[in-house]
Amino acid sequence: LVGVNAIHIGSDLNVGHAGVSNGGIAQSFGTLQLSNSNSLIIGSELGVGHIRSSIGTGHAIATGMAAIADIGVIQIADGLLVGRNFVEDNVIGDASGTLTMDRIGSVDVGGDFDVGQTGVSSLLANATGQATGSGSARIRDVAGQFAVAGDIDVGQTSAVAGATATGDGNLVMERIGSLSVVGDLDVGQTGSLGTPFGVGS
Repeated sequence: LVGVNAIHIGSDLNVGHAGVSNGGIAQSFGTLQLSNSNSLIIGSELGVGHIRSSIGTGHAIATGMAAIADIGVIQIADGLLVGRNFVEDNVIGDASGTLTMDRIGSVDVGGDFDVGQTGVSSLLANATGQATGSGSARIRDVAGQFAVAGDIDVGQTSAVAGATATGDGNLVMERIGSLSVVGDLDVGQTGSLGTPFGVGS
């Protein structure tokens, strides 16, 4: 999408998004290039290399790459999710996301900004789920404010007993007019009963 004067998406914008259940296998790969627009308005989430709604057993793989440049205003009503991977029970999930933003007027994220965040949850006594998430986000030259209404989580992981979560997140922000984060700023944070590995920079 190049040179579209104004872009409005009523719900999610997903680039490389997968979900699985009941022993299935799902794999997705997506790329997005968006530039030269006055505004980008997203009514819910922007997900790049994102796995969700994965329950029971199965294997989900999601890879996404998005390059966004020369946009006047970006408004995302909910989360900005890059390489984010949350599964339940015994699902195996692998998510990888790469996002670049250059020369933006202002950015308003209504939820969390997650880069390489992973987690495994379950009510089962012996869950063996595995979640791997790798996220890279580079944001440069935002003239105004970059505002996040929730948390910024980079390489944050959590897992229930018996499960494994691995998160690797890299966030680079250069030449930002101002940064406002209402919630936490977590880099390489882990916390669980299972086996978490979190790397953030």
